[in-house]
Amino acid sequence: MIRGHIPCTWDQQKIKTLDYTPYGYTPGCRVNLTDPADLDRYIVSFSLVRDLDFDDYPWINENFTWLKNKHFQINLFKPGEVGPLHTDVYPYYTSLYQCEDSDLFRVIVFLEDWKNGHYFELENTGITNYAAGDWVGWDLLNTPHLVANLGTENRYTLQLTGVRTDV
Repeated sequence: MIRGHIPCTWDQQKIKTLDYTPYGYTPGCRVNLTDPADLDRYIVSFSLVRDLDFDDYPWINENFTWLKNKHFQINLFKPGEVGPLHTDVYPYYTSLYQCEDSDLFRVIVFLEDWKNGHYFELENTGITNYAAGDWVGWDLLNTPHLVANLGTENRYTLQLTGVRTDV
């Protein structure tokens, strides 16, 4: 895991007005629960906007020059929505760039300051009290992580996937 901070140059109000599409549990996602068959215990869902234009978000390329084949989406977790402890699969990205899961790196950029009940965990480390522009990144293959919005306000993050060029 690596962490960093970039200047918050995006319009936080614009992020809130994007046309989000609901995205529920994906059977291909490797969810690690005590009883994986009982997903009804969780609201395993969130909303997203993908295939956005990099020209509208120039700060991504300016700050993450060490990633190639970048693809991003903006995620919205409403109060009560969670992504339980899981590792990801990447069919969307790997089909776009014809690459292997083992090559991939993920960055989560927190688009707003932390709010009560907003939680992210990566490699057994809870991440809270972040500021807009803080980010965390990791090698994607089989890295467990989770996200939860147990607060009263929406939670917005940018999910950036690419291949590291600095290793």
